[in-house]
Amino acid sequence: MSNILTHFVRVHARPDRPIDRAEAEWILGLLVNTSGSYWVPVTAWRAGDGSRMEAQVGGMKNTDMSDLWFCHPDRYAAIWLRVCDEGGFDIVSRPDLWGGPYRECRYAFDEVRVTGSADRLPPIADGSAAPEVPLAAGECWEPCGEGVWRLRVEGTYRAGNSRTDLDVGPRAREAEWNPPRESAGRGGLVTPTTPSYREDDFEVLYPVELNTVTLDDRRPRVERVEYCWRGRVVHRAQEEYDGDTGRFRWEQRSADHWDNCADPDFRADSADLWGAP
Repeated sequence: MSNILTHFVRVHARPDRPIDRAEAEWILGLLVNTSGSYWVPVTAWRAGDGSRMEAQVGGMKNTDMSDLWFCHPDRYAAIWLRVCDEGGFDIVSRPDLWGGPYRECRYAFDEVRVTGSADRLPPIADGSAAPEVPLAAGECWEPCGEGVWRLRVEGTYRAGNSRTDLDVGPRAREAEWNPPRESAGRGGLVTPTTPSYREDDFEVLYPVELNTVTLDDRRPRVERVEYCWRGRVVHRAQEEYDGDTGRFRWEQRSADHWDNCADPDFRADSADLWGAP
């Protein structure tokens, strides 16, 4: 399949006008409308205090979802949108502000866990020194289990977060309210909406040395790499069995969401909500 866009929408209520369940369903109705969700499961979530509402829907064939921000730009404090086009990195925008503009979306992590031999761990540059002066691996990686190493470091990356699911069809309408899911099938990664099963693009922006253990898909240096944000696994890379080829492949799985969106404008706009579940 092609031209499948996963849309993640977040609506911030005005302080004097919280979003109740009925209005949240109305918002979701505008997003899904008569076209339905294109090959992406529909999920929706509303904060208990009505401060915000989030939804996941499939776009491309569903151009009417823009009615939410073009026809009701002053109804809410802000409307944020992240979009994943299969085979590329996510983009982010505030479409209620004259339709955008879109820009590359960065995601945050504060811990990395690697399963593998200690001599395979990359040295990480000391942020207090010149970038070309690395720390020895043993000075920054901590053992946290048999063959598992942990690095406490704040960084960012770009990733794709496709939630394509061909089982739901091209006009999905039934919504699951208030995830997250707590489990995923073999090879999947749990996300706050629906599990991630598809290989997506990924690139560490900082510290760049982590790319050596994450992106080496020909002969992996380690067994598994997990990026975490406040204890939640937001990205995973590991070898997985490919039933089509009968071989193991190094695969990337992304579970990014609004909680680890590092876009500076989004974080500034969501300062009072940052890190909320």
